[in-house]
Amino acid sequence: MADYFTTLKGGEQLQERLNVDATQYADFKYFIKGDISGIQEFIFNVQSEGAAKTLKARSFFIQILSRVCIKYFKEKLKDNCKVFYDGGGTFYLFSKIDPKDAIDDIRKIIDDYCGKEEFYVILNYLNLQDPKFPSNYIDDFSKIWTHINHESNEAKLTKFAGELKAFAPYPSIFSKENYDKLRNWKEFATYIVDRKGTDEPNRGILVGENKPKKEKIFEVKKENIQVFDRTVRIGDTEEVRDKFSGSIINKLPVWHDDVYQKYYHLILEENKLRAKKGDENDKIRLGQIIDFHMMGLMAKQRTGTDKLAVLKLDIDNLGALFRGLNGLAELEKTSKAMEWFFDKFLCQLWQNGTFKYQEPYEAQGETRYKLLPESYRDNVYVVFAGGDDCFVVGAWDAIFEFAKDLHQAFDDFQAALTDSVAALKTNLTPEQGHFYEKITLSASLTVVGSKFPVVRFTGMAEEALEAAKTHFKIDGKPIKNAISVFGHVLRWEDFYKAYDNAKSLRDLVTERGESRALLERLQQSTTTYARLFDHAGEGNLRAPQVARLYYYLRNVKKRENLHLIESQIIKPYSLGLLRAYQETQNPNYKFDINKPAQSWLTIPVAARWAELLTRK
Repeated sequence: MADYFTTLKGGEQLQERLNVDATQYADFKYFIKGDISGIQEFIFNVQSEGAAKTLKARSFFIQILSRVCIKYFKEKLKDNCKVFYDGGGTFYLFSKIDPKDAIDDIRKIIDDYCGKEEFYVILNYLNLQDPKFPSNYIDDFSKIWTHINHESNEAKLTKFAGELKAFAPYPSIFSKENYDKLRNWKEFATYIVDRKGTDEPNRGILVGENKPKKEKIFEVKKENIQVFDRTVRIGDTEEVRDKFSGSIINKLPVWHDDVYQKYYHLILEENKLRAKKGDENDKIRLGQIIDFHMMGLMAKQRTGTDKLAVLKLDIDNLGALFRGLNGLAELEKTSKAMEWFFDKFLCQLWQNGTFKYQEPYEAQGETRYKLLPESYRDNVYVVFAGGDDCFVVGAWDAIFEFAKDLHQAFDDFQAALTDSVAALKTNLTPEQGHFYEKITLSASLTVVGSKFPVVRFTGMAEEALEAAKTHFKIDGKPIKNAISVFGHVLRWEDFYKAYDNAKSLRDLVTERGESRALLERLQQSTTTYARLFDHAGEGNLRAPQVARLYYYLRNVKKRENLHLIESQIIKPYSLGLLRAYQETQNPNYKFDINKPAQSWLTIPVAARWAELLTRK
């Protein structure tokens, strides 16, 4: 298993981000929060055709929207405000003067423009001099943090209060207005991922001065976006910029020379089809963004399966984590560390990470297989990452590998962060959100066709993620820290086992000549085995049925494969039943998060995984 956190020197990079000076906020009297709600509805409210060229641009727009709001505050509060955090559609500022008038003015602008949009910017603030807050907030900030986030959540329920225009319908995504906007989104997406334009260190988001008021909240053009009454462009600036070099914010798979040559015959056939349909202008060319349909076809060339996978990730109980950090310095360290991991480190993993796939070749009259490397950057599309969640789409085989590598890197990251921030060691107890001394991830992997509607797979991924978060419980409380895949919820340890088993089953078929019927039987047996498992859970272990299942799975094509099948498939099955039976006989049994994961579901998950890998 690749250890990218170590290979990419993640620990050293993390330490550089943990040098903070919280005393710089000591003279401020007010704390401001801005929170953009409705982000996912806005990003994914697009037509599926051409979605790869619009999703990133709309995600990028959320970053721009935060930056515009911060620009407003800096103009109105002058040198009296300082940004504490900006990322994932949320920003926090400290102010030395009362920001009420500034917030009222900015709210008027937002209300004027956001009436017909899927998103809204929530603004609220606290007076740090209020007696209910600690006077020394630098060392005791948790109450302030909890209070401002609570008020922000309440404000989401009352946005547009009294404004009838908030209930006016916004244009359909199929309307002429949105068709023109969609075309501009595609052009802007191409511009922001242009390597020559955005990877230069001194180029970034530049928010211009105010312009005459327009009716539209934003107007997308090829090289800029009109947001509220500002023009935002990517340009050179010494004062306000993002260093895109090393940031995932503008990175997308594009047709560069190497990947273009590798899949040249695939591209040639696709361009012929597009030409027949009269889509001459839509032909695949160097420098273009790789669309979802082509990612599915690339996966098909490697595995025989034309599918995408959707990876949705959430940091578990992040709000409770921050509430448990009393000192402002610890809060800043942790928030900056999270921001770094889901931006800079994620970008490094995306740019440098690889996975291996089997490529057949002929030797001495036989078909043999070799493992070849494939890059994440050509197959993985990070729609957004930041705050407490991450959404990734791409070629199905690449996304499954990426999920494993990203989780392993996050596990190493949280261990390094916990070692560096003392409060994380002492505060993360079961009574404070079931952290059990560890920051964790919950995730879902959803497999769909390469032309599946974007809006639908977004909802499916969210539902699967919710299942992962709520499946395992202690005393009725979800402990999260799991992944949903193929409709089953596994702890991460079992996901790794399913990964290993999937590769073993793949090799059984491709290198040891076993029939793919074995994979089908394993998947069909899931229902039968689940029924047996339920009986075991009720304290009624039906041994004869277990025996029949045992012989059912022993029916292999090659007898020399039997030992491997028995050790990696049949034995885990039988042990799973036995464990369930033993647990039900113990009236004091409780789920133990510290107990090694050994789910029987690793087998059906691995069988489905291997089946998708061996269709070629």
